[in-house]
Amino acid sequence: YSRQYAFSSMLECGFCGETVSRRCWHSHSKYEKIIWHCGRNIRKGKRFCPEAKGIPEQVIEKAFVESYQMLCSDHKDVLEEFIKRIEETLSGDSIKDRIKKIDQSIRNLKYRRRKLLDKYLDGGIAKDIYEEADLDLDKKIFKANQDLIELEQQYNSENSLQKRLKDFKKALLKNQTLEEFDREIFESIVEKVIIGGYDENGKEDPYKIIFIYKTGFKDEIENAKKRYENTSGRVDGKLCSYITSEVKDLYPCNSDNTHRPC
Repeated sequence: YSRQYAFSSMLECGFCGETVSRRCWHSHSKYEKIIWHCGRNIRKGKRFCPEAKGIPEQVIEKAFVESYQMLCSDHKDVLEEFIKRIEETLSGDSIKDRIKKIDQSIRNLKYRRRKLLDKYLDGGIAKDIYEEADLDLDKKIFKANQDLIELEQQYNSENSLQKRLKDFKKALLKNQTLEEFDREIFESIVEKVIIGGYDENGKEDPYKIIFIYKTGFKDEIENAKKRYENTSGRVDGKLCSYITSEVKDLYPCNSDNTHRPC
């Protein structure tokens, strides 16, 4: 959950639902390869998720590049609407106001605590009453500080998201296409990725990749390893994947029939 890598906590096994983990095969040799594999298969053994297989990191990256290119070419209006909704949802000013209020509340609580101590030292209140009141104020200050930390983290996260959206929107408006994997764009628009599943005939496909976008779209790419492991990420120079939409209620003018022949 440290999000050290672009795919950390973003990949899910399509067979058992477990998080897909990063592994290094043939470490420190010329055959070294980074792969992502079902966590249950790794920890408990192959028999607990026998269908899952390791998929090279490069394959997932190339699959995303193609998927993104298709979205930009066929569904640019959906991406623009998504950016608009996210920008409207971000509440930077609201969070800043809440941070100011909590900060002021902490200062008030500390002032009351100092005045309480002065009153006790002057003999104005009994020891047991002072200790009870002081403990109550201490708990309130601690709680307020915890709330402040959470709000500051949320504010920093939203600032980071705003920057990524700004860069993404700039690239989208310029009609730029990706030539290689871009982590910022990936994290800005992808909700999660499912590795492995079944084809239309019900046959197991451990190298099937399903990108689930924050817009509601699903882009399914079958047998991705065969298609991308030693390619530039395109098939015969053309984009080719199966994309389905779960947002037709939001965008009734969009057609679900976006299956392109390879």
